[in-house]
Amino acid sequence: MSCPKRRYRQTSGLRVRPVPELGTCIVFTPAEPALYTLNPNAWLILELAPGCAEAELEAAYLARTAPPMPPPVAQRQLQEGLSMLLRCGILTLAEARPEKEAQA
Repeated sequence: MSCPKRRYRQTSGLRVRPVPELGTCIVFTPAEPALYTLNPNAWLILELAPGCAEAELEAAYLARTAPPMPPPVAQRQLQEGLSMLLRCGILTLAEARPEKEAQA
């Protein structure tokens, strides 16, 4: 029996509209209706996070932000962005189902 890992996922029903010409992404959360304008950092986290466990997300984020951003700065920005996305209900952190259950 394997231990389930907590993985990030987008909240159900999100409406996500990238606006690359303005360097932003607009997100609507229908469960608690609100409209958010994401900065490039939050937008990158939103793109990388789905399906990732915490360590996987950190590794992917550090890989995308290096070399111009030192790891301690990148880790701080990742934590701040994740905190905001979770608090706003854009991302959730849920237990992943074991592989046997997922295939059934």
